[in-house]
Amino acid sequence: MEKIDYNRLYTLIKSSLMSNYSFINRINKKHKKLLPMIITFLVIAITIVSLYFIGFTKLFKEANLSDTILYMSISLSSILIFFTNLMKVNSYIFRCKDYDLLTSMPLNTKEIVISKLIVLYITSFLFSFIIGLCSYIAYALFKGFNILFLINTILLTFIIPFIPIASSSLIAFVIGYIKINKKTKVSIIVVTISILLVLGILCFFIFGRNKVKTLPSKGESNAPAIESKLKIVNLNSKTRPFAVMINNLGVARPLQSGLQDAMIIYEMIVEGGLTRYMAVFQDQNTERIGSIRSARHYFLDYALENDAIYVHHGNSPQAAEDFNKLNIDRISVDANKTGWRDKTLNVSSEHTLFTSIEKLKNGVGSKRTTRNKDFLLNYSEDEIDLSSKENAMVANNVSITYSGSVTSEYTYDSEAKVYKRSVNGKPHTDYVTKNQYTFKNIITYQVSNSSLNDGSHKDRQTLDNLGSGNGYYITDGYAVPITWTKNSRSEQTIYKYLDGNEIDVNDGNTFIQIQPKGKNLTIN
Repeated sequence: MEKIDYNRLYTLIKSSLMSNYSFINRINKKHKKLLPMIITFLVIAITIVSLYFIGFTKLFKEANLSDTILYMSISLSSILIFFTNLMKVNSYIFRCKDYDLLTSMPLNTKEIVISKLIVLYITSFLFSFIIGLCSYIAYALFKGFNILFLINTILLTFIIPFIPIASSSLIAFVIGYIKINKKTKVSIIVVTISILLVLGILCFFIFGRNKVKTLPSKGESNAPAIESKLKIVNLNSKTRPFAVMINNLGVARPLQSGLQDAMIIYEMIVEGGLTRYMAVFQDQNTERIGSIRSARHYFLDYALENDAIYVHHGNSPQAAEDFNKLNIDRISVDANKTGWRDKTLNVSSEHTLFTSIEKLKNGVGSKRTTRNKDFLLNYSEDEIDLSSKENAMVANNVSITYSGSVTSEYTYDSEAKVYKRSVNGKPHTDYVTKNQYTFKNIITYQVSNSSLNDGSHKDRQTLDNLGSGNGYYITDGYAVPITWTKNSRSEQTIYKYLDGNEIDVNDGNTFIQIQPKGKNLTIN
């Protein structure tokens, strides 16, 4: 059995590489001025490929599919390596002209074959490296430095060449030993490439159509379409949710991002007749959430009933006192580790703080990450029809007034079976997708509120949110009266029909409107 001499193997590989890339040395000797031009050309080429990936990364980010850029770079590398090797592997390995010369030297067959395969791999690796570098540049520009993505990119850069080299070698070997003329062989290669391209396109449509959201046609919003029926609740999930405080000032409302992904959103009154949201995210991978605002003590009651990690930036004195009193697990978002400032926004910096589920997960630390409580709401596997319920009423339009400054409104879309949300007569839209927010379920009820008179002169509020009262559950174009009961700050709110049975809600997202008592509520 022939043994491999690794010194001879190294020398052979080195010599093969120098032979294959001898044009570089010749250019350097005879035309030194051309070498900088070639380097410039390579830099320009890498820049162009990077811009190509940047464009697709931006598109994928809007669809919450940023990591898809990695798979795209893998595909592109594999295709280039496959096509390149298919054209040259037969003459380089199977019918190499220098084989007689090499066998006359003190080299065995294994060393010759292995050296050629390694040289082939190194050449292919250059394709993989350049494309991998460009894809990571694009990813880092939009999502920031991600060590996991970098490690995956590096590992795949080394692994990617193997499969296209092996497949192209096999095809080239078969084609090379078929006794037909050269013209026919070229035709076979073309047909083979065409079949592979068709198979690739079919695989994309079969396996990728459920992953990538449909993009609008020309003239429509530059954003992915929202599915008509939202399926966001996984009843088997044990993930502990995040409850994120969301800015709802008039100047910040157009900047709101990521709310469509929230399982539950609460809206409650704060100082100055304004409102604030708390969005509860269960198992979504939302890439932009915000803008983030400060804590108010009564929002903690609803974070507790969802067993959520509370997310905020800043707090009222009352909230700060309750953090320790109620043993609140929380994340105070900063602009470095757990969030970022979007400096492209032409607003005050207080409205520019955003986070993502990925950043929040990285900021959890030693906090518990599995939920200890059941879901707040009872989700039905079947579509709920409220029309036959006692005291049911048509609910095509819903208007919920908080103050002279804020009125939340909903319009039922019977085709999509969701409620389109507006605020103060204007569509409530997502900053990234430009789509109007839609919700499957609405729960609305009233509680008393009053000023704290804490000496701050900031009109901070408190809510009389413990006890019981009446409200409405609204879904699929109908509303029914319900009762609510909340016995303590940490206990879950129980919602029941008038017959005493707990309500079931449709699978999908829910907006819980906790309205000041005595304010206008219209359902028609």
